[in-house]
Amino acid sequence: MGKSRNQLDAFKKNRNRNTSSANAARSKKADDRAIGLVPVLKEILCEGALTYRDIARGLVFRDIRKARGGHIWFEKDIGLLLARIAGLHSDVFSEAEKVELFACYQGDDAD
Repeated sequence: MGKSRNQLDAFKKNRNRNTSSANAARSKKADDRAIGLVPVLKEILCEGALTYRDIARGLVFRDIRKARGGHIWFEKDIGLLLARIAGLHSDVFSEAEKVELFACYQGDDAD
């Protein structure tokens, strides 16, 4: 009729392990990309960007592509990017680096 119960259980266990390691790899890649964008974000913020829309325009103006190659940044993308940076563990991106990044930011984005 098909695979035995033990074979199915082994398949599910292995699939979950592979998925878990793939998710960790994707998360690490996203963290690395976010850290790589920090200098550009700092420059945009220090130029006077006050809203997520301003930051998005700055990235588009500099022809910075999104992770999957898109060239149009939206406010939601900026919110997710900044949330990822803010949520990075201190051994990856220290609190002092976070403070330095947002030192120029004066706005209270409610877009």
